[in-house]
Amino acid sequence: MLNNLIETLLLEKRKYGLKEKISNKEIKMLKKDFPIQKIIGFVNFDDVYINLKYNVLIPRYETEEVMLESLKYINSNSKVLDLCTGSGYIGLSIKKKINANVTLSDISKDSIKQAKKNSKINKLKVKIIKSNMFENINEKYDLIISNPPYIPNHIKLSKSILKFEPSNALFGGKDGNNFYKIIIQNASKYLKKNGILILEISKDNLEYVKSFGFKIKNDINNKPRIAIKKFNVL
Repeated sequence: MLNNLIETLLLEKRKYGLKEKISNKEIKMLKKDFPIQKIIGFVNFDDVYINLKYNVLIPRYETEEVMLESLKYINSNSKVLDLCTGSGYIGLSIKKKINANVTLSDISKDSIKQAKKNSKINKLKVKIIKSNMFENINEKYDLIISNPPYIPNHIKLSKSILKFEPSNALFGGKDGNNFYKIIIQNASKYLKKNGILILEISKDNLEYVKSFGFKIKNDINNKPRIAIKKFNVL
C-alpha cells in the first residue's frame, strides 16, 4: 500500500516538473493518510495554480469539467458568482479563461484566506465575499456556479479525505441536498433575466435536481455531474 502511494506521489511530482525524490517527512505524511495534493501543497488545472495551505476542499478533475461547461454561457462582459468557492478554483479559472467580472463567496474563514491567496498568486482580480450562502450577496449575475457540499451524511469516505478535508465542504445533510435546496430556492433573486445556474452534482443528487427542471450532463466517466438551468426572471 505504501509503495503504491509513493509511486503516486512520484507521478504527481513528475507531472509538475518537481524533483522526483521522496523525503522522510513525506513518507511520514503518507503513513498518516495525507492526500498527495496536500503533501505537494498545490494543484494546477488549466494553468491556474491552486495553493492548498488552508483547510479547504481539494479541487477534483470533475469540477474542472463543471467549470469548462460554464464557459459556454458567458463572455468577458458577464457577471459570475462562484458560490461555495472553497479554494477559489472555479471562479479563478473562469476569470483566467474569459476575464469575466467574477465574485467568489464562501462562509469559511479558511476558504476566504485561501481564495485571496490564490487570486494573488495567479494575479487575477476578483471580488471575494464572506457569506453564508446568499446572505451577503447584493448583486445580480449572468451566471451562478456552485460546487456545494453534496455528499449524503451516510456515505463513508476514505481516511485521507475525512482527516484532511473539511467535513462542512463535503456533506450536504441526510440526502446530500440541503445546499441545493437553498441555492435553487433563492437563485432567481440573484440572477439577471435568462441567467444560468450551474451545479456540480453526483448520482445521489440526480433525481432531486432533475425534479426542478435542470438539464443534466455526465462527466468523462459517464456519471451525472453537471446540472444546468436557465432562469427566465424579470
